[in-house]
Amino acid sequence: MFLSLVFLAELVAGISGFVFRHEIKDTFLRTYTDAMQTYNGNDERSRAVDHVQRSLSCCGVQNYTNWSTSPYFLEHGIPPSCCMNETDCNPQDLHNLTVAATKVNQKGEDIVMMASLANCCLSCYLLGKC
Repeated sequence: MFLSLVFLAELVAGISGFVFRHEIKDTFLRTYTDAMQTYNGNDERSRAVDHVQRSLSCCGVQNYTNWSTSPYFLEHGIPPSCCMNETDCNPQDLHNLTVAATKVNQKGEDIVMMASLANCCLSCYLLGKC
């Protein structure tokens, strides 16, 4: 009986994730873009952006040039969390998009992967087993 309930909960979570995948993707895209625009390098939201970029070896939404529209970029350049090797990145490199192209991760966030992760987290939450 219990295993049937677990299976049913997983099935519902999987179907929900599939049905709402576009909404989930759009929400992640909008939220991450907003986080980039309000990035300051110090608050919790900025630390979350840094963590995602380091963990996924990525930079920006589509790519590192997305940072050029951020207020943070005007003063500081691209965040160091985008660097392939932070010891090889200096602030001058991160202000220049041409130079930064050789120093930072080229790919952006994989929103579909993030949406899948959210669906997995939702399943864990619903099942209480993570």
